[in-house]
Amino acid sequence: MGLGAARHDPTASRHARGLERRVYIARDPDEVWTLLHDPVVWAKVHQDLRFGAAIGAWPAAGAMRSVRVRLGLLRERGVVESLEARPGRRFRYRVVAGPVVAEWTWTFEATAGGTRAIHGVRGRVDDRISGWLAGFGRDPLEGALEAHLRVLKASAEGSSDRRVDAIHG
Repeated sequence: MGLGAARHDPTASRHARGLERRVYIARDPDEVWTLLHDPVVWAKVHQDLRFGAAIGAWPAAGAMRSVRVRLGLLRERGVVESLEARPGRRFRYRVVAGPVVAEWTWTFEATAGGTRAIHGVRGRVDDRISGWLAGFGRDPLEGALEAHLRVLKASAEGSSDRRVDAIHG
């Protein structure tokens, strides 16, 4: 799987920076959107976040959930707020948990035969000790970003392969 290069936001402060990765998924954007919001897939994609029950109609904008963040050795409780939810096109949410403050985006663009999934994060881990616990010297948000895309791609393409096998098998 080829993940696209990071884009650093030149307007970001030294404590908050923007990262973005892209991947091609051999499914249409509506299917990818639906799959991302399936509770089982959502839990696999976001292994670094454990979500509580939604307050409001998740993933609709304005809905909130409690969350437990697990980045490296860092464990924090907090909240997630859905900021934008456009089915088949875009989903944006903010996580605030102790020293972790991050805004995540998912954008889905139709391409020939599939979807370009663009996943971004702009965030920070506010203190040095928490940053070390979260990533052991690596950027914990960058690692999470790449893991999210890998799992979504595998879930989307793996499930379509099983359907094809069942039809032809």
